[in-house]
This record gives sequence, C-alpha cells and structure tokens, in this order.
Amino acid sequence: MLGCVKVNTDGSSFGAPAQGEIGGVFRDWHAACLGGFSQNIGHATCLEAEFCAVMFAIDKAVELGWTNLWIECDSLQMVKAFMSRTHVPWHLRTRWINCMERVRRIHYVCSHIHQEGNTAADALLGMHIVF
Repeated sequence: MLGCVKVNTDGSSFGAPAQGEIGGVFRDWHAACLGGFSQNIGHATCLEAEFCAVMFAIDKAVELGWTNLWIECDSLQMVKAFMSRTHVPWHLRTRWINCMERVRRIHYVCSHIHQEGNTAADALLGMHIVF
C-alpha cells in the first residue's frame, strides 16, 4: 500500500522451560528494508511470544512516527485479538489494551500470512538485534 510501513512479525518458544523469542522486519511500500528486531523475551509460550512481537512492533512504529502501519503475522489468534480482547492471554491483557490505545492514534491494518510466507521475520528469531 502506498505510503505504508509493513511489518512482518513472528514469535516462537523453545525448550523446557519454554524460552520465547520475537522477531520482525519493517519495510516501506517499495519493499525496502527499514529495520528489524529480534529478542529473547524469557519464559513464554508461542502465543505469548506472538503477542509480544506485535506489541513490540507497534511500540516501535509509534516511537518512530510511522502513521500508516500494516501488521502481518502468521498467528490467526493474533489477528483475531485485534477484534476481541477475549483472544488475548489474560496476563498480557493490560499491556495489550495499552498497546491498542497507542495504535488507534494511527492508521493500521492487521492481516494473516501463512508461515511459509513469513520467512523474513522467522529468520530473525534467535539473532537478538534491535534497530
């Protein structure tokens, strides 16, 4: 979309106890890379990691003044959470509600992408970088 910043996000969890990681890639409307992030978030399930990845991406976009954001992730439950708080893990709800207040100040859309199409964000998991 013209004038839009697109972010592909991913979250994962490995081992026992589960260690969560998040990653994401920001691109402009020409598909040029604007930056990315990858972090270990400590104990987390896969779903919690997916939420943390999207919340981090939203916070970073708002911080950078990007007002037209397309969020794309491979978790359908994550996409549903933009429509209903009941899809949000209970211990992340307050953080999610605060994040939704920030994102409402900009134009955004959230869509689902199959895991096979989300390889850029997936590849960042485990690299531990932040732009």
